This record gives sequence, C-alpha cells and structure tokens, in this order.
Amino acid sequence: MLKLEKYKLFKRKIVLVLITGIFLIVLLQEVRAFHAYEYQQKQIEIGEKHKGIFTDSRFARYWKEFSQTYYNDGLTLKPYFFDGDRQKTAKELFPNASFDIYFGSYENWATLFYTMTGDLKCIPIFIVLVFSGIFSYENECGMQEILLSTRNGRKRCSKAKLKLAFMVTNIFYFVVILIPITDMLVMTRGSGWKTSIQVNIWLSSCSNNINNLGVLVHTLFLSFLSINMVVLITLLISFLSKSPVISMCVSLGILYVLRQDIIYGLSGGGLANYIVSLTPVNVLDVEYLIHLNTVRLFGFTVQWLYIVEVVYVIVLAVLAVVFYKTMSKNQRYYAA
Repeated sequence: MLKLEKYKLFKRKIVLVLITGIFLIVLLQEVRAFHAYEYQQKQIEIGEKHKGIFTDSRFARYWKEFSQTYYNDGLTLKPYFFDGDRQKTAKELFPNASFDIYFGSYENWATLFYTMTGDLKCIPIFIVLVFSGIFSYENECGMQEILLSTRNGRKRCSKAKLKLAFMVTNIFYFVVILIPITDMLVMTRGSGWKTSIQVNIWLSSCSNNINNLGVLVHTLFLSFLSINMVVLITLLISFLSKSPVISMCVSLGILYVLRQDIIYGLSGGGLANYIVSLTPVNVLDVEYLIHLNTVRLFGFTVQWLYIVEVVYVIVLAVLAVVFYKTMSKNQRYYAA
C-alpha cells in the first residue's frame, strides 16, 4: 500500500516541481553566500580574536581592527554602535540585559537564522499543496467510501497515507535545514556559537539570556513541532473535506490569515502580537519569538519562547488524538 501511495503522490507533476523549486531556492542562497568565503573568514577571525564578555574597551579594540580592515563596510554598523563619534556604552546598546553579554563573531549566525526562517516558511506551502488532496481527491470521486468499506482500505490504505505524509515531510524538512546549517559550519567551523543573541542589532533589546547555539536548538525544536502540526491540520481537513480545492483553501487560510504585519497594522502590536505568534507559520520565526518580552504567569516571569514550546507540545498531542478519533469513528462506521 505504501508503494502505491508513493506512486500516486510522485506521479503528480506539482510535487516534483515544488520539491525541485524549493531545493533550488535553498541551494542558490547558500552558493551565493559561499562566494564571500574569504571576506567572511577575515570577519570571523577578528570577531574570535576579541571574543569574551562585552565591555566598552573590548568593543573599542574590536572596532578599531574591524574598521581598519573593512572601513567602508564598518561604516554601516557605526550609526548603531556610536552616537556621532562617541561609542555607546554596553548599557545603552543592551538596555534590557540584566546579565553579561558575550561578544564574538555573529554575522554568519545571524545570516543562518534569517535564511533558515525563509527556507522553513516554504515547507507549510509545500505540505498544503501536496497533501491537502491526499484524502479529498478520493472523497471527491467517491473512491474514499469504497476504500473505507474494505478492511485494507480502512486500515492499511489510511496508514499508508499517514506514513507517506509524515515521512516525505520530515525528510524534506531535515534536508532543507541541513543545507544552510552545513554551509554555516563550513564557513565558521563552529565559532560564534557562544555569542549572545543581543549582539545581533535587531535583537539588542532582547531580555532573554540566550546565545546563538541556543537559538539554533530552539529553532530546530519549534520548527519540527510546527511542521508536523501543519501536516496533521492539513490531513484532518483533507479527510473531512470532499473537495481538494476547498481543502487547500481552508488549510492556507488557517496558516496565513493571521500575519504579523497585518495584525500589527490593525492593533499596533501589544497582546495581538503574542496571539499571532502562536500560529504555525509565525512559530517558524524563532527570532521574532525571542524578541517578544517576558510575561507574568502564575506569579513567575517566563520567556514567551518557552510558553510557545509548551503550548505546541500540548496542542500537537491533542491534535493527534482528535485526528485518531476522527479516523477511528469513520472506520467503525464503514466497518458496520
């Protein structure tokens, strides 16, 4: 049955086009970044030479060597780290950090998180376009009722569809994230993992004591949960829908109706940002989650990132139970 489902899936041209297209996008980004190998090696060398707890004197030494080596490029950083000709203090640069900031090479890691977020956001689209019709195609033509009326159709066929959906998605997911991570490790040889995330200019106001390696671990964990949740949601909608087009539209609507930019424009941020950050696509942007302030929960101050991870573990488990019960109910009905 699994071989049959594989044949049915990969016989569709859109599947091969999507897989090839996404891989090309991911690879071309990394090939383009690799052209600056020698340039980035010097940057990494300077950053690692001055790594350690961030102090005004340490950064002054770093800046002096960096600006002498890359004068023109260094000017792009100056408006942030300097107030005119005066170098800002650590307190000015990192106003919400009640802990020591660890300084070191960081640009390759910042690039990794940026490109990985973009790559990961392609996967939900792939899932919806490929698997939204896995049950609904057969519902549309009446084949699903025939399959569910037979023992193999109720059990082996349904299990084969589920195995195929999760197997293809997770293999695709691991390959997509492996490419930029491998490229980054070749570039940096692992250096910069200890650098505090606040050194990344966009996250300078973050109050979360976390380094680049921590962000990578959280990204892998949350993206894995999010991607598999998207698979479950898509399969459940496909199972209940009698039209692949409706199944696809509903799935895309659930994924993309709540966008950060739209909600922020309507509400100006605040509580809406936290609510929207829980949607599967937005969860893939871990840097955005880290940037959100801590919240008070049962008298404790908790990082929003950790709350999202707990919520997703619980919701994924509940969703799996709902999906199982929905399929079992249909199987019992057709068995009778």
